[in-house]
Amino acid sequence: MKFITGTLFVLAVTAFLSVPGAAQEGGRRAEMIKKYDKNGDGKLDEAEREAMRKDRRAARGEEPQDEKKEPRPAPAPGERRGPMDEKAL
Repeated sequence: MKFITGTLFVLAVTAFLSVPGAAQEGGRRAEMIKKYDKNGDGKLDEAEREAMRKDRRAARGEEPQDEKKEPRPAPAPGERRGPMDEKAL
């Protein structure tokens, strides 16, 4: 009987404590959409998400990332990229 009472108490406390966190997360999401949703469709498209990422990086003091990454260098003669086959082994 004590086990069941203890278990029910733990479940009740867990349920009580988890509700404010869920509400806060939803509120934070709504704030982000309100701030960055420039076209007003209720969703963040790629450009809006990138603006959000840029602001978050700046808030953390990180260097801005380049828009385009440098292309990978071409393989050396005789070097092959991709899955290895039995011949390569």
